[in-house]
Amino acid sequence: MAARLIRIHTDSERLSSVLAAFEDEGLDPRMLVGSKEALIVEALVPPAKVDRVLARLRMVLAPGDLAVLLTPEWSYPDQGEAERTPLEELEARLESGTRLSRTYLLLTLLSAVVAFFGLVRDDPVLLVASMITAPLMTPLVALAFGSSWRDVRLIRRAAVAAAFGFGVALALGWLLGRLVPGSITGAMAVRSAPNPADLVLALSAGTMAALSFVSGRAEALIGVMVAIALLPPAVNAGVLLAWRYPAAALGALLLLLVNAAAILLASSLTFAVAFRFSFRRALLPALAWFLLAALLYWLRRAGG
Repeated sequence: MAARLIRIHTDSERLSSVLAAFEDEGLDPRMLVGSKEALIVEALVPPAKVDRVLARLRMVLAPGDLAVLLTPEWSYPDQGEAERTPLEELEARLESGTRLSRTYLLLTLLSAVVAFFGLVRDDPVLLVASMITAPLMTPLVALAFGSSWRDVRLIRRAAVAAAFGFGVALALGWLLGRLVPGSITGAMAVRSAPNPADLVLALSAGTMAALSFVSGRAEALIGVMVAIALLPPAVNAGVLLAWRYPAAALGALLLLLVNAAAILLASSLTFAVAFRFSFRRALLPALAWFLLAALLYWLRRAGG
């Protein structure tokens, strides 16, 4: 497996800490030609150690420093094809879940149809089926991951995918509601207002979702998707709007937004712990998601 080249641009004040980050992992860093204010340190790092070294470096580097991770196109002796690090594998899995493909659109549409009939028939089995098949959890987790890494490209893709999915579900709920008139069922009533239990459940689900991606356990993600309601409140809001229950529709929309914000908050903090991000890096997105969840919950309580 091909080693990665990590190159650091720093100054003499942090040189010893930078060298220690490599040496503590049994690596042999080399200092290239540079001045006292502009030193360059580099080392070949096996893929299995890249994440640990980068985590150590993030703790010692200053904002003006520069760290570059390079994958050599060719090396002698030949070390074979480059292997992704666990962090790169995770990013690739999350990014694949943010593609606006035909499969993503079809799964969202079909899941929304199933959720609609589960709501109007008060059928929990259909609602569970819609939550399992809806592809809406991955974009939210990807948004949390991108926020923690300041990855603008991933943030943009995840935000667009999430907004598109929820928008499609809401619009289809409204359309089906216009075609199939009815009255509010028990399943619709319980999904028309956030409550403290929903907030705690969403925080737990966000933590479990992030951990399932970090550990690579897809079966755990299925349980998370069943535990937290994302698609049914979106469809419910559309149906309630079509049936002219605007207050209940607003409550369903707020439940969706509170759940999404709580998932983002918990996932951001989980990634910070799992990959040893500095909490300064994770604090801003986590605080933003927390304030959003608190504001939405307060708005609903004030309106109720």
